[in-house]
Amino acid sequence: ALIGVRRAAWMHWVALAQLFFFWLLWAIKLQAALDHPEAIAPELMLAWYLPALGVTFAVLLAASCRSSRPGPFALALPALNVAWAFAAAGAVVLPWLSADRWLGAVALCLAIVHLSLAWLFARRPAADPARATAFVLAAATAFVPATWLLTGSAPAAATTWALLAVGIAWWSGRLGSGGMRAIACCLQVGTTMTAFAAGAFATPPPAPWRAMLLGAALATIAAVHYRWTRATAPREASWYARLSPTDRPGALLLWACIAATFGCLRVAAHPALASMPIDVDNAFSGAESVLLNAIAITLLVLAHRNRSRPALTAAVLVATIGGIKVFASDFFSLHGVPLVLGVFSFGMTAAVASVILGRWQRAVQPAAG
Repeated sequence: ALIGVRRAAWMHWVALAQLFFFWLLWAIKLQAALDHPEAIAPELMLAWYLPALGVTFAVLLAASCRSSRPGPFALALPALNVAWAFAAAGAVVLPWLSADRWLGAVALCLAIVHLSLAWLFARRPAADPARATAFVLAAATAFVPATWLLTGSAPAAATTWALLAVGIAWWSGRLGSGGMRAIACCLQVGTTMTAFAAGAFATPPPAPWRAMLLGAALATIAAVHYRWTRATAPREASWYARLSPTDRPGALLLWACIAATFGCLRVAAHPALASMPIDVDNAFSGAESVLLNAIAITLLVLAHRNRSRPALTAAVLVATIGGIKVFASDFFSLHGVPLVLGVFSFGMTAAVASVILGRWQRAVQPAAG
């Protein structure tokens, strides 16, 4: 009832924190009791847990749609509501019913509902990009665990998240929403980071072809997303344009592409080296150095061809990482041909960088004069 009262904005957060704390206590008590379902105390009211959860979620969803002048609380409420409801449901439903697919289906329905609400707010005669952005964030919050539970496959889920990020970015361009643009960038970069953290590119890979396809898909999607950010400038009136008119955070998408490419190549190199009668660990470490330097050379060529300063910066940093690996690690741990190839690849990178940076400087000096 207080959500429209701007003077009592701090009370919204206090009330929401108290509500979440109540549900946390209830969920903890039920989790402890679900180890022995036949002996659950009647006062825990297990049968009322999911209906009460649904009613509370619906009330908070209606409250987030209600206020005519949304403040920070109203804009954050949809995503907080989804995150809380999914965590509260998962804490009890999974150990109680073991219904992973059903929970994923419900989360997918919630994502569709929030996307529909975002579309309605964006299509209103007086478009409300801020409210639409809030519901898009809530939809993404529900969509991420939904795809994971429904597919049960890390490659399929990660690819879907990356495609969703591109879709949100395209919609942000149509709507002129800097918030959606930031959400899309965070989702794309977070997808690549999650893939690495989940061990999708670990070696030796349990399924090399799946890891290679995942890396290639993430790299391609991130590259398309990055090209879109270079071709579509943020709307001038948005807060995003005021903070970064040239969209510098978009360079993170280039790093996501580089990381996914490196992950794809390294999981492809390990089985190939393992099939040879050589010291696999020694050869694979040298191959990583060669891959880093090859990526740096590719970025240098692309930066020179497209006159892209973010690509040039990324190339220099990747070359630096490759040089540090060669001279601070490989020199002391490798031997034989892998060490020679690693040093030679860094020398090639340094030579190409010297030529391209020299041409870049000569091209910049007349323009400055």
